Amino acid sequence: MIGLDDRKGLPSASSMERLSMCPGSHRASIGIPEETSEWAESGSRIHAIIAGEDVLNVTYEERQTARICDDAADEYMRNHLWGIDLENSSPVIREERWWDKTNQYSGKADLVLKNKDNAFIIDFKTGRGEVESASSNMQLRTLAVLAKEKWPNLKLVNVVIIQPLARKTSDDCVYDETELLAAKKEIVDVLDAASKPDAPRLKGESQCKYCPARTRCPEALSQVAMPKVEEMGLPQLSAQELGKVLDKCSIAEQLIDAIREEARTRLDKGETVEGWKLKRGAMRESISDPFKLMIKYIECGGEVSTFLKSVTVSKSKLAVQVQPLAEAKGMEIEKTMSSLLEGCTEMKQNASSLSKSK
Repeated sequence: MIGLDDRKGLPSASSMERLSMCPGSHRASIGIPEETSEWAESGSRIHAIIAGEDVLNVTYEERQTARICDDAADEYMRNHLWGIDLENSSPVIREERWWDKTNQYSGKADLVLKNKDNAFIIDFKTGRGEVESASSNMQLRTLAVLAKEKWPNLKLVNVVIIQPLARKTSDDCVYDETELLAAKKEIVDVLDAASKPDAPRLKGESQCKYCPARTRCPEALSQVAMPKVEEMGLPQLSAQELGKVLDKCSIAEQLIDAIREEARTRLDKGETVEGWKLKRGAMRESISDPFKLMIKYIECGGEVSTFLKSVTVSKSKLAVQVQPLAEAKGMEIEKTMSSLLEGCTEMKQNASSLSKSK
């Protein structure tokens, strides 16, 4: 995958929503690398698979998610391209960064298909968290405007969100030429506001959540304060007050993680953090040879069926062992896994989780 420097430090479609809510966040974020996480890295690998790139250390679940995304995109196209001459359509474009004519901002679409005066832009969301609908999604609106600049003859731009782990159906929206003009003006206004030296920083859970500057921005950090909790205690908070406290939790959690990481970094370098030190990680014993252990268990009078009750099989690790078998038989690993897992799995409901009301 192309690194973050392909944005040249300028605003992009993915940051447009944040800039619309906090104009000062662009200048505050310059020079600060975006943080990564296990989930973000997994999403990058899934997008790379969909784009046809060779990716190392991919799990079975990531390959499955990529396949499901591809299948959902194919289904959407079949349902919406009825009667369109695909023979004269442009080739599918994947992961290509576009710039506006003045090179002030850019955007990278996951998948694009252009047919005469109509374009389809598909954005894959590989997480389970809620995202803005296609009609109000600033990232997709920006991509639609960039598509119009790339192909001035466009009359309609369809933007589509495919999020297979969170919703069963695709979410889409169509922009006509009048709406594209209005969208471009909106983006220009956002960029003008963000370019001002005194652009205000406006705190809020949505804009602060993924802002690279959130752990060093006074406005963002002020959200962590919870005076009502300190004054009254949780049981006495009203429904409205408790909701506001919950809004602050994600920023507080990120700040806590950043504080701990900063302390570890300093201590790793041999610097001091008053009152703190690095503690050696605990030694944990794990079973490295389950087959040998099973033989010894049987020799003690146990049976294979009872031994297996203590064994947990990881689907992602099993997929690694299945891959050479599938290749030897000329089969897709997903089909081989599905065949193996049939009748051998069960579904369990996870505990309920908090979700922001729309």
